[in-house]
Amino acid sequence: MLATVCLALFATLVLALSACSAVRPVKYSSLASSPYLRVNPDDRDGTHMPYRYALPQDWSRYRKLILEPVQIYGGPDAEFHHVNAAECSKLAQFMQATFAERLATRFDLVNEPGADTLRVRLTLTGAGTALPGYVIYAVEILDSSSNQLVEAFIERYPDGRPSARLSSPDAPRTGIERGADELLAQFR
Repeated sequence: MLATVCLALFATLVLALSACSAVRPVKYSSLASSPYLRVNPDDRDGTHMPYRYALPQDWSRYRKLILEPVQIYGGPDAEFHHVNAAECSKLAQFMQATFAERLATRFDLVNEPGADTLRVRLTLTGAGTALPGYVIYAVEILDSSSNQLVEAFIERYPDGRPSARLSSPDAPRTGIERGADELLAQFR
């Protein structure tokens, strides 16, 4: 009898923990793009790119890109777990270097706005290194000459499905690399 009760409690705990990992990330109230973000209908299970805003865009007209320094989100709805300030800083530096490396294969990276120049803001909004690890960040893309927001989205790697978990403490770095590759592919 006691074994049955213990087994039932264990099963309930496992299900509860699995459900927690699949929770939709928040819109992050302190982001400039937060009022524009809507539930992304293309993200069927709401765990990879749950929120998005996009205007129709011809990316081929842009030849240059301003990549702003990666920000570490400090809002009340940040989702950092088992990651200290030093680790967040290292992760932000890695994110800056990785996105710069990838995007430099498509754009001239510059510091001045112009008619053929995009501005990209990356904000690290959450990370966890305890297994399974994850990273969540916001991408805001603006036309640099008008400062008009043309696209914004929240990314989560791996997505919240139990089958998609990365069982590595390096999952945040892997997620950043995948995200940089996906953003580059979007611009091509």
